[in-house]
Amino acid sequence: MAYCAGLKGELSRCPKFSLGRIEDASRTGDERRKRDLEATFLSFPVTTGDGRFHDGETKEDFNVAFLPAGQVWDQVEARAQEQRRKSREEGFRHRLARLLQGPAYTGIDATTKERLLAEVPALAFAKRGIGF
Repeated sequence: MAYCAGLKGELSRCPKFSLGRIEDASRTGDERRKRDLEATFLSFPVTTGDGRFHDGETKEDFNVAFLPAGQVWDQVEARAQEQRRKSREEGFRHRLARLLQGPAYTGIDATTKERLLAEVPALAFAKRGIGF
């Protein structure tokens, strides 16, 4: 929905078009759609000022709009992925801290425990390159 709204926002800059509401078929009352949310297509009507089809021009305008909408979406996804990674790393750090407080680790000094808490999560959740 966010990507579709971004694409619509980019297309709204073009004065040739009148854009309608985003339609989400998964939000209908049809019982069959409740089991098929992954295959949902979002759409919005595009009307030209003269009411005629201008497929070539419209396709070109869509191609131009895809680039900034895609860039914004990539940034949104990267931030969400980084937030999920940080959340998992923090959860791991808390579980490791509880584990190190247990009876199996009473023989380890506090400095070593602190070092383990600082270094092990960073190793377990090392940042990866683009595309991973």
